[in-house]
Amino acid sequence: MHNEKEGMPITALREIRILKKLRHPNVVHLREVVVQGGMGVDGPANAGSGHAGGPRSFHMVFPYMDHDLAGLLENERVTMNPSQIKLYMKQLLEGTAYLHAVSTSFCFLFNINFID
Repeated sequence: MHNEKEGMPITALREIRILKKLRHPNVVHLREVVVQGGMGVDGPANAGSGHAGGPRSFHMVFPYMDHDLAGLLENERVTMNPSQIKLYMKQLLEGTAYLHAVSTSFCFLFNINFID
């Protein structure tokens, strides 16, 4: 594929690099990226593990969260009072202001990336 580097899309590599650098209380921190399988990544040490030569998969590791904003908004049993809505909006705007201040593309602005 023309826009991939060693089987991973260039855009994904760029997003991972950006996410690893972000540090703000209202932006979820990417702890690490775990690569599983594939001879080119794991090398000959795992040749007998059943992963050698197979497809590689990449997993991004984030802190555990009980829920995300998308889950709260979709759950009909969850009702928010005006003060909770104000707090979520404050967090969204502070996180967005931080991303803007560090000149980060807003491709990460999905409600699943925001937490309370």
